[in-house]
Amino acid sequence: MVMKFSELAPRERHNFVYFLLFFFFYYFIMSAYFPFFPVWLADVTI
Repeated sequence: MVMKFSELAPRERHNFVYFLLFFFFYYFIMSAYFPFFPVWLADVTI
């Protein structure tokens, strides 16, 4: 059984799009900051 985007109700389509946007930006931001995280933490002294 394959879900087709065009068969979704408007509310389901709305939720699905926001779900995809949330995870896209979550992983995009994570992959963007992760390489620079040690550089940012270099100045922090514990």
